[in-house]
Amino acid sequence: ALQNFAEPFVAVLGGAKIDDYLEFMEKVLNSTMDARILTTGLLGILLNYSKGYDFGKKTTDLLKAKGLYELIPRLKELYDRFGNSKLMVPFNFCVADSTDPDNIVYEFMEARNIHNHRHKDNFEIIDISGDNVGVTQYGPILSKAKSILFKGPAGQYEQFLGDGGTLQILRMME
Repeated sequence: ALQNFAEPFVAVLGGAKIDDYLEFMEKVLNSTMDARILTTGLLGILLNYSKGYDFGKKTTDLLKAKGLYELIPRLKELYDRFGNSKLMVPFNFCVADSTDPDNIVYEFMEARNIHNHRHKDNFEIIDISGDNVGVTQYGPILSKAKSILFKGPAGQYEQFLGDGGTLQILRMME
């Protein structure tokens, strides 16, 4: 029940199990409460796709394999209605570039640069960029929240550099 959350309310939604919270997200966005949703994980990637970005074959294949790619039209409708007012989408990511499999390179890149990169089919999105997204984009919103719901990691925490976004957001919630 949404009335149990003090306002302003912030939901930080990430991880891979988007079906677990998509209905909740829609209720929050359509409510009259002072609330924001900060997206991370696959939800943040899907919302970037709904904005017209393409992060390459590896990411697209992952979204399709998990049955999430079909959610893009639904998320586009939500972003078109609530984007940047109640629904925040990460703009910076940690990317593993496996163009040379013997020398995987990790880079921090903006969504538009991933979309336009000629090697994006070799990219794997590892995490949101903790410093840029966490501090710059999400920090001011989290600092004003009276109640916060945190669901799912911001990145692939089991991979190298995959836990930075999650840790940065958790530090800001202390």
